[in-house]
Amino acid sequence: MNASIPILSALIGAAVLLFGRKLFWLCVAAIGFAAGVTLASHIVSEPTPLLQLTFAILLGFIGALLALFVQKLAIGLAGFIAGIHAALGVLDPAIPAGNRPATVDELHEVVTLTVGEQRDAVVAPAVAIQRGQQGLYAFVVKQDGTVESRPVTVGSSDEKEAVIDKGLAPGEIVVTDGQLRLSPGAKVQVKGGAAGSGS
Repeated sequence: MNASIPILSALIGAAVLLFGRKLFWLCVAAIGFAAGVTLASHIVSEPTPLLQLTFAILLGFIGALLALFVQKLAIGLAGFIAGIHAALGVLDPAIPAGNRPATVDELHEVVTLTVGEQRDAVVAPAVAIQRGQQGLYAFVVKQDGTVESRPVTVGSSDEKEAVIDKGLAPGEIVVTDGQLRLSPGAKVQVKGGAAGSGS
């Protein structure tokens, strides 16, 4: 019975959207039925599927009768039952207060996972890696102060660093700023404490 509740809830939701005005009594009955399934498990500690079904049908029948004969009262009652149904789904009294799930406003954590480590990897600043017509490349500063465009293969990267599988050697200096103004052979000046791509 419990495995079919999400399917049943989806069908009820679709029926409410499509036929809500014309078949108001049926929609209120469906809301009562869905609430009955949930409420049965909160009223009786371990209800049998038959008891859940009986409770759901009873609430659905009461909702349908009210919708047919006392529409305004039925609207209020349906809203009340739907509210209880939603509240019980979010604030389950069986869960101690310290273990309740966080609200959406409380769910904002930054998580950093180390997925693996690669020894002796050549690492370059991610901003040094450029994308061109031939693929990824980096401008490498040669001994004479000029740059060359070197194709690179990046293994993995994040917003700060890129692991270079092919194309750079440990200790080489790469350009991290102003790449759009460079062309191979251009003379550059290394500013303060430039680090190589490292290893």
